[in-house]
Amino acid sequence: LFKRNDGAALIYPGRTHLFLGETESLKTWAALVAIAQEIRAGNACVLFDFEDAPVIAVERLTQLGLTSTEIADGLLYVQPSTPWEPSDIYLGRKRGSRKITLAVIDSMTEAMSNEHLDPDKGTDVAWFYQKGLPAWLVAGGMALIIIDHVTKSKDRSGGRKWAIGSERKISGLTGAAFAFEVSK
Repeated sequence: LFKRNDGAALIYPGRTHLFLGETESLKTWAALVAIAQEIRAGNACVLFDFEDAPVIAVERLTQLGLTSTEIADGLLYVQPSTPWEPSDIYLGRKRGSRKITLAVIDSMTEAMSNEHLDPDKGTDVAWFYQKGLPAWLVAGGMALIIIDHVTKSKDRSGGRKWAIGSERKISGLTGAAFAFEVSK
């Protein structure tokens, strides 16, 4: 999924991927491009949005060329306010006749906080990946993109910025991590 112009795919079904970067580095936009590609391909996507409002996602998907009908048929928008439970029926692996192939969690810190987990604790991050919402999504074969922010400080190896909190956010991935940077 998430194909470049040359056809090479950047994310994998059934795997957890991380888009990390500073605010305004287009992490969410990139995830929405992946969602738009999947909806155009006849699939469905689910967006767990802990940071914004539904109107923003719809407006951006419209700017990416989707019609309101395509968005309504292909996007399940969820704004959780209570911890997620595996028994939450509304989260089937289909949206109408469309298979859900991609899930996006925007963003990790808020999603973990919603589950009463601490993103600074490696054990909490490991639990989130292995037994929380990400585990359920990838077990169903969905590709998962988790959006996260980076620290404000730079490390000793030349300026690489890391995900806020535990290093398990990177080492617990089963897919790829993509770093986004603001350019002027």
